[in-house]
Amino acid sequence: PTDGIESFVAIDVFKAELAERGISEQVEIRLFNDPVHYKTTLIDNEFLIVGSQNFHYSAYGAGQGLTEYSLGVHDPQAIEDYRRLFAYHWQRADLLQ
Repeated sequence: PTDGIESFVAIDVFKAELAERGISEQVEIRLFNDPVHYKTTLIDNEFLIVGSQNFHYSAYGAGQGLTEYSLGVHDPQAIEDYRRLFAYHWQRADLLQ
């Protein structure tokens, strides 16, 4: 909410945890600074989840007042379309050091 400060704090904490575990080189974080708001997860290149569910503590738990939905598919064409779109955005995003 304040110029994304909460996200950057989370990224710093995540990077510190990666370093502590000795796996920093296995993760690349990029910032795509354009109006993209959907939330997605691709699991093992076989199951795609797309929806409105925020990946933030405020979106979970009883009484939060949020109505979130996600849809999971295993359709190969949908997964290929998603991979192509993701690659397009990933290449245009800025690498966070």
